[in-house]
Amino acid sequence: MVCSRKTRKLQTLAVLILAIGGIMFYVLNMSLSTTSHGNIIRIREQIIIGRKSLRNVQENIKKETIFTTAALTTTKYPIPTLSPTQYPPIHDDFSSILHQCSDVKFIVLQPKLLKMMMEDRKYNRVLLPGEEQKFDPLSVLALGVFEDDNDKLETCMKKLRKKGFSIKIRLSQDFRQKVYNPINSIIPAQYIVSKTDGIILQVVILFNRKNFLWVPRVELGSELREVTRKSPFGKHARAFDRFNITKNVLGRKTVYTPKDIYFYLWSIPDSVYFECNKTITDMFSQKYDKYNNLTLGENTDKMTDILTGLLEVKSKMCGLRKRLFLAAGTLLGWARQCGVISFTQDVDTGMFAKEYSVEVTKAFLGNPVAGLRMRLGRAWDSMELRLLAGPIAIDIFLLYETAEQFWLGGHFFWQGNYTRYKVFYPKFRLCSCSLAGYRFNIPCDYNKVLTAEYGTDWYRPKESWGINDPLTFQWNGIWTEDDLPKVHQIFED
Repeated sequence: MVCSRKTRKLQTLAVLILAIGGIMFYVLNMSLSTTSHGNIIRIREQIIIGRKSLRNVQENIKKETIFTTAALTTTKYPIPTLSPTQYPPIHDDFSSILHQCSDVKFIVLQPKLLKMMMEDRKYNRVLLPGEEQKFDPLSVLALGVFEDDNDKLETCMKKLRKKGFSIKIRLSQDFRQKVYNPINSIIPAQYIVSKTDGIILQVVILFNRKNFLWVPRVELGSELREVTRKSPFGKHARAFDRFNITKNVLGRKTVYTPKDIYFYLWSIPDSVYFECNKTITDMFSQKYDKYNNLTLGENTDKMTDILTGLLEVKSKMCGLRKRLFLAAGTLLGWARQCGVISFTQDVDTGMFAKEYSVEVTKAFLGNPVAGLRMRLGRAWDSMELRLLAGPIAIDIFLLYETAEQFWLGGHFFWQGNYTRYKVFYPKFRLCSCSLAGYRFNIPCDYNKVLTAEYGTDWYRPKESWGINDPLTFQWNGIWTEDDLPKVHQIFED
């Protein structure tokens, strides 16, 4: 009798468990067609838990639910099981393009995607099916191709057109040519590749400009407003220091990225590129030929000293991720003459005071190419570093920020006192230019900056220029004798 009751209890328990399993399986089937991917995964996890408790009671429940764990256990990163029709268009289009153009080295340039790759080592999920809900879908993807691969790229575009892709070519003027020719000076600069409701690929050609890479400005048109809004390439020309690339995996496909992704992303804000104004340059050279600029062909030793020192300073500052820019007379030489003023005795550069650290000073102490000779002022007030590159002095002025403007400080002895002063500038962001074939940073609105210092006729040479001649010059007090050891430091070799 006791045995019979236990048997009936076990039978009742088995029936209840089977009933619960049936209900859960029915809910799963209904949910597969009505719920989101996140809900599906949660329901599958519940079934897996339920399956463990039912294992010794009913094997068929395990068989019916085993398909829910297959996708979760066969790959390193969980991927929901989807039918081919549910694959997002971004995946198919991108795979097809890489397959058709396997001999082209496509470089990922899209900042958003590179940040994903850098921050999350599971970035291959970005373009895998079913994962488009985790990341904001990339409707525009900017890829770069070095100019040396241009012929391969043209062949690639022909193949894609035959496969049904829309190919839009965007042209630009080739500013590398000294004389403009309406036939030879127009070059293909970008290819816009797309399919209906698919990803838009913006293929950007990275052209060679002596010692840096150049992306021309193109007119994308109103129909490609999405590209203009989500990609840094098109609205402005851009310039980058040459960089190495490395293989990477994206959506199980091989692509390339800048080897130093951090440095590339750090460079983007300053990469908007300005050609020097040829109209001003030509006018200046014709009217004021005795002031013509310094080039590598003239006064070679002097220009070599200037470039060698300036490039060393730029290299050290970039290594520290500090933004260096051309300032004062050196900026004037670039804007007015596309070069260096021939009678210059020093090089003027600047950096933002908020970026200064003692590491900047250390980078030039004992530097054999551009060694620190003087440190003037304090980090929070009128600091200036004076370096020597051979016979050429290179000044680094710290630029301080107020609510309305920037200012830099200077120092000189006057009437027995060590005096300091300020020169004010309108606020500005940094862009890029070419000086002697190398990329350097300049204020984007350099015209306003030069006007603030030299006046509206800054493009006209002045016979003399003194410390207190800048239009926004202002006295800033006197350093005390107690301050002198700290604000006027001299360093020997």
